Amino acid sequence: MSDQESNSTSAPVTAPAVNPGSVPPVIAARPVCSLEEREHMICEAAYFYAQCRGFAAGGELDDWLRAEAEIDHVIQSGAADVAPPPPGA
Repeated sequence: MSDQESNSTSAPVTAPAVNPGSVPPVIAARPVCSLEEREHMICEAAYFYAQCRGFAAGGELDDWLRAEAEIDHVIQSGAADVAPPPPGA
Protein backbone atom coordinates (compact mmCIF):
# COMPACT_ATOMS: atom_id res chain seq x y z
CA MET A 1 0.00 0.00 0.00
CA SER A 2 1.10 3.56 -0.67
CA ASP A 3 1.44 6.21 2.04
CA GLN A 4 -1.70 7.92 0.80
CA GLU A 5 -3.80 4.78 1.10
CA SER A 6 -2.51 3.95 4.58
CA ASN A 7 -3.39 7.44 5.89
CA SER A 8 -7.12 7.04 5.44
CA THR A 9 -7.78 8.34 8.97
CA SER A 10 -5.86 11.60 8.49
CA ALA A 11 -7.64 14.94 8.42
CA PRO A 12 -9.09 16.08 5.08
CA VAL A 13 -6.99 18.39 2.97
CA THR A 14 -8.15 21.99 3.11
CA ALA A 15 -7.20 25.06 1.14
CA PRO A 16 -4.65 27.37 2.76
CA ALA A 17 -6.05 30.28 4.74
CA VAL A 18 -6.42 33.52 2.81
CA ASN A 19 -5.97 36.87 4.50
CA PRO A 20 -8.80 39.34 3.87
CA GLY A 21 -7.93 41.67 1.03
CA SER A 22 -5.44 39.25 -0.48
CA VAL A 23 -7.80 37.17 -2.61
CA PRO A 24 -6.00 36.10 -5.78
CA PRO A 25 -6.94 38.31 -8.77
CA VAL A 26 -8.35 35.35 -10.69
CA ILE A 27 -10.95 34.81 -7.99
CA ALA A 28 -11.62 38.48 -7.24
CA ALA A 29 -11.71 39.66 -10.86
CA ARG A 30 -14.98 40.43 -12.56
CA PRO A 31 -15.55 41.80 -16.03
CA VAL A 32 -15.19 45.58 -16.12
CA CYS A 33 -16.31 45.95 -19.71
CA SER A 34 -17.36 43.82 -22.65
CA LEU A 35 -14.97 42.78 -25.39
CA GLU A 36 -16.71 45.23 -27.72
CA GLU A 37 -16.17 48.10 -25.27
CA ARG A 38 -12.51 47.08 -24.83
CA GLU A 39 -11.97 47.06 -28.59
CA HIS A 40 -13.67 50.45 -28.95
CA MET A 41 -11.43 51.95 -26.26
CA ILE A 42 -8.35 50.48 -27.98
CA CYS A 43 -9.47 51.95 -31.32
CA GLU A 44 -9.90 55.41 -29.80
CA ALA A 45 -6.54 55.28 -28.02
CA ALA A 46 -4.75 54.02 -31.16
CA TYR A 47 -6.34 56.84 -33.16
CA PHE A 48 -5.11 59.32 -30.55
CA TYR A 49 -1.57 57.96 -30.80
CA ALA A 50 -1.69 58.12 -34.62
CA GLN A 51 -2.97 61.70 -34.42
CA CYS A 52 -0.14 62.65 -32.05
CA ARG A 53 2.43 61.44 -34.57
CA GLY A 54 0.72 63.23 -37.47
CA PHE A 55 -0.76 60.05 -38.99
CA ALA A 56 2.64 59.24 -40.51
CA ALA A 57 2.61 55.88 -42.27
CA GLY A 58 4.33 52.93 -40.69
CA GLY A 59 3.38 53.32 -37.03
CA GLU A 60 -0.09 51.81 -37.07
CA LEU A 61 0.86 48.52 -35.45
CA ASP A 62 2.87 50.27 -32.74
CA ASP A 63 -0.11 52.60 -32.09
CA TRP A 64 -2.45 49.63 -31.74
CA LEU A 65 -0.13 47.61 -29.50
CA ARG A 66 0.55 50.62 -27.26
CA ALA A 67 -3.17 51.36 -27.01
CA GLU A 68 -3.97 47.71 -26.30
CA ALA A 69 -1.38 47.55 -23.50
CA GLU A 70 -2.63 50.81 -22.00
CA ILE A 71 -6.31 49.84 -22.08
CA ASP A 72 -5.62 46.36 -20.69
CA HIS A 73 -3.63 47.93 -17.86
CA VAL A 74 -6.48 50.33 -17.10
CA ILE A 75 -9.01 47.48 -17.14
CA GLN A 76 -6.89 45.22 -14.93
CA SER A 77 -6.10 47.97 -12.43
CA GLY A 78 -9.73 48.97 -12.19
CA ALA A 79 -8.85 52.60 -12.91
CA ALA A 80 -11.85 54.58 -14.04
CA ASP A 81 -11.24 58.05 -15.41
CA VAL A 82 -7.74 57.82 -16.83
CA ALA A 83 -6.73 60.71 -19.04
CA PRO A 84 -4.78 59.90 -22.19
CA PRO A 85 -1.06 60.65 -22.04
CA PRO A 86 0.07 64.05 -23.28
CA PRO A 87 1.32 64.30 -26.87
CA GLY A 88 4.83 63.01 -27.27
CA ALA A 89 4.62 60.82 -24.17
